[in-house]
Amino acid sequence: MKSRAVQITRIFFYILAALWLAVGVGYIFRYNGQAIYWVMSGIMIVNAFVFIAIGANITKRLVYWLGVIFLAISIFLFIFDEFGYADLIALILFIIPLVIMLVKRKEFLAA
Repeated sequence: MKSRAVQITRIFFYILAALWLAVGVGYIFRYNGQAIYWVMSGIMIVNAFVFIAIGANITKRLVYWLGVIFLAISIFLFIFDEFGYADLIALILFIIPLVIMLVKRKEFLAA
């Protein structure tokens, strides 16, 4: 059985995947003839699948570090975006699993 920290982090990765998928689908519905909406939507949907893949394999050493890097980059990009209440909530959803992963690193890498 995996530790509680691993289970909670995995849930956060799945929540973030659902968030990216919802935003990506939302961009499809905002389509107004510009190809950029399709590109942005595609990037968001691929991002959702990356979060699912990382969450499913989070206890593997390489995937663990990719997850840490991916969360750090996402946090960095969110800070320099237009910032509102939805961005604050998403930022918190990115920070929590990153902090858990860094504080409880031994639980993730014990195999």
